[in-house]
Parts: sequence; C-alpha cells; structure tokens
Amino acid sequence: MTRIADHRSIISIDPGSRGLTFVFFEDGMLLDWGTWRDDGNEVGLLDRLLERSRADVLILENGEAVRSERRPRMRRLLRLLAQRAEERGVVVAAISRYEVRKAWAARGMTTKHAVASAIGTMFPEIQPLVPRKRKVYCSEQARADVFDAASLVLHAYGVDTQPTASDWSVLEVSGPNA
Repeated sequence: MTRIADHRSIISIDPGSRGLTFVFFEDGMLLDWGTWRDDGNEVGLLDRLLERSRADVLILENGEAVRSERRPRMRRLLRLLAQRAEERGVVVAAISRYEVRKAWAARGMTTKHAVASAIGTMFPEIQPLVPRKRKVYCSEQARADVFDAASLVLHAYGVDTQPTASDWSVLEVSGPNA
C-alpha cells in the first residue's frame, strides 16, 4: 500500500475549465478524489471541500511561479483559493508545475500519460482512471486532472517507504496462509 510521507489531512486542488479537481489524503492514504463544478463559485466549492475533508493542508499550483503557463484568470483564481484557505486557518503550499514536470522527467517520464500511469501504479484505487494515451487530434480526458492534482502532492511530500503497523497487519491477514 503506497502512502505519502506526510500524515496530515491534505487536499490538493487543480482548478480548470471543468471545475475543481481534487485528491484528498489522510494519514498518508488516498481517500477521495473527483471534480466538483459550480460555475463562478469556485471559492464556495473550496469552502465545501475544506469543510467536508477537514484538511490541514491545501496544495495548489503556484500560478506566479517562473514558467507558469496559467492564464491571468486562472492565476487570479489560484490566488483567491489560497487566500480563502489561509483565512480558514489551512496551511497553503503552492507548487510550481514546471518543477513537478522536471522531477518526473528526471525519472524518465516526460508525458502526462506516463506520469498518470506511474501514479496509478502507486495508488491502485485510481488505476482505472488512468486515461488512454492521448492522440494528437484528441483533447485531454477530464479524469487526467486527478493525476495532475496527485502529482502536486507527491512532489510536495513524496512517498513513505516505511511500512506502518497497519500495513503489516494487512499483510499478515492477507498472506499466503490466510
């Protein structure tokens, strides 16, 4: 079972034209993911997500980072979401998308499909969401945004390589002698 290294309640949001795509981790485990949409009320959506998840940390893309490809409207939205989370007492981590891409490229994964496949392998619960390899003439599938949000968390906190006591108990129960 793959876990992230930080065990706080963490929600990562990737805003886009389809709404707010999120992944939620608690105690290092991936617990929830999806996309919520309410046109023109993204800050209200953030409030509902934070209330539902009781997250300690919000991870967003840093729209002001060097080499950011976000348009001015999305940069403004990212700033508003960060301000709202801080007002609610949530720690905000802004991650450069360019730095995330560089880190995956250093591991030999230069396409979004390769990154999504790797994340799907790490977290089998979202493996069925890994989109098909994209053709040049096709637009990106909506479910790809889940992997963009997850990649921000993995870049910020990494993967916990040490098994916990609950991991060992699962192995003992489901082992070959069970």
